Amino acid sequence: MGHRFVRHPGPVRRTVNLDRNQLIALLGSVPDPTYAACQAEVSAGATFRVHDGTVSRESALRTYAARTATADGHDALRRLAMCGYPQLRLGAVSGNQRFVVFLDPDARQVVACLGVPH
Repeated sequence: MGHRFVRHPGPVRRTVNLDRNQLIALLGSVPDPTYAACQAEVSAGATFRVHDGTVSRESALRTYAARTATADGHDALRRLAMCGYPQLRLGAVSGNQRFVVFLDPDARQVVACLGVPH
């Protein structure tokens, strides 16, 4: 079986520099309890990382749909499904609670935030 590589239609930076204060501000732009909990973790000093490169929205939906059983998780998946970005950048927050943060390809907007078990 062959592999097919699909490139993002526009120029996407492989690496972005997103500092703690920027992530806090992005998470605060959506009035949602999961975003607020993630913002609180980042504000309290939780470790966070924004991954290099992007993944397809469809791949992220398939991966996290299999792992999500909560109402908050279903809301995050709904946001992912409805976003207009075919490619997403992933971030991870790890403190007392853990989160996956889905961002637009340039990390200028949080598309969805998902709490994950430890």
